[in-house]
Amino acid sequence: MAKFTVEDKLEAIHRYLNGNESFACIASSMGTVKSEVIKWVQLYQ
Repeated sequence: MAKFTVEDKLEAIHRYLNGNESFACIASSMGTVKSEVIKWVQLYQ
């Protein structure tokens, strides 16, 4: 699994919170799994 920077994670979080993309779409484009993106968003909130 790839290691993501804080900036990468914040970008993913903001993409999701803007409401334009799903967890799965963001995860796929970043090369990770959906559950990882969900975790980042939950921790951010």
